[in-house]
Amino acid sequence: MQKGKSSWISQENNPDAVHIYVRIWTASQQPRRGTALSVLSAAVFRKKSMRRWNMHYRQNWQGILSICRKAGKLAMGLEPTKDAMYRGTVSGVLVASDASAKTRKEAAFYCGQAQVPCLELAFTKADFAQMIGRGSGVLAICDDGFFRKMQLLAEQEKQEPRGEA
Repeated sequence: MQKGKSSWISQENNPDAVHIYVRIWTASQQPRRGTALSVLSAAVFRKKSMRRWNMHYRQNWQGILSICRKAGKLAMGLEPTKDAMYRGTVSGVLVASDASAKTRKEAAFYCGQAQVPCLELAFTKADFAQMIGRGSGVLAICDDGFFRKMQLLAEQEKQEPRGEA
């Protein structure tokens, strides 16, 4: 490729191919100092894939859970959840997918007693640990607005299930 010329680099047969636009700059055409462009400028355009959607979905959950925790509206663990239910401050309960059968049964029982909705998510305890800093199988949300948003996210997940990319 000559200096000052542009070209596309791509793999036509692969639908998930990474398309790269490369431009080699001549000395007189170099971009101004401080701009994002450099001697070799490359912009990567990816085809929209399920992996990208999964990350967006995970970031939504991570954002809402971390804000909820910082606001003090999140009880982490089965015992703190039960205590919050006895106080009557719980709006809803989230259960991890890899929680034990006993934990799920207890969470469902206490949710039924307190007449609180219980959502079982596709996230594991390790996912919760990465999102909010503590791995727990049961999370109690103590704010109506936060839990409504979480229900909307869960409904979107049911309507558009994420692929395993």
